[in-house]
Amino acid sequence: MAPAAPADPREAVTVLEVPHQGSLLEFPSCPSCHSELGRPLIAGLPDDFAGAVLTGLADESAGALSAGTLRIDRAGFDPAGSSGNVFSALGRLLRGAISASQNGREPEEAVQGAMRRW
Repeated sequence: MAPAAPADPREAVTVLEVPHQGSLLEFPSCPSCHSELGRPLIAGLPDDFAGAVLTGLADESAGALSAGTLRIDRAGFDPAGSSGNVFSALGRLLRGAISASQNGREPEEAVQGAMRRW
């Protein structure tokens, strides 16, 4: 006998959530969020970058994810150095790192391997 389907269909899939805050033009032009990467960033994600992160997170070739909800709750961008392509790649890297961790592999090695393939 096959197991019963979950009552909530979301229990059988991974739900991806990336909050966004409008168009790039609606954000302040002055970065104010400290960053370990160098220059300060603007906190939050405009629609275009959030969509790019979702595209990268949804790329199943980066690895399988367990069922549940994956919510990005911290983000920032550099108004001069950010692009949709970069945020899409970051989404794929994050998915690969989470997949590695969930499957008993070292996340850092998975990310380094993906970056070497670029």
